[in-house]
Amino acid sequence: MTHSGQWGLSGGPERARDDIRPGDRVCTGANVHPNHEIIAVYGEKAWIRDLRTGCDGITSLTRCHKC
Repeated sequence: MTHSGQWGLSGGPERARDDIRPGDRVCTGANVHPNHEIIAVYGEKAWIRDLRTGCDGITSLTRCHKC
């Protein structure tokens, strides 16, 4: 099973707060430079990839904002 299937995520047309969607580069917290890429969105969850390290994670969309 893929991560997207395991966490109920997809790269599909779902829309989230601030219209964040797969492919967007976002900041988390007080960071002012994009440091994560959105891989998939489902509801209020996002699968993100750290652009510096390549590590993936799942987080709440409330922590993500476009910079």
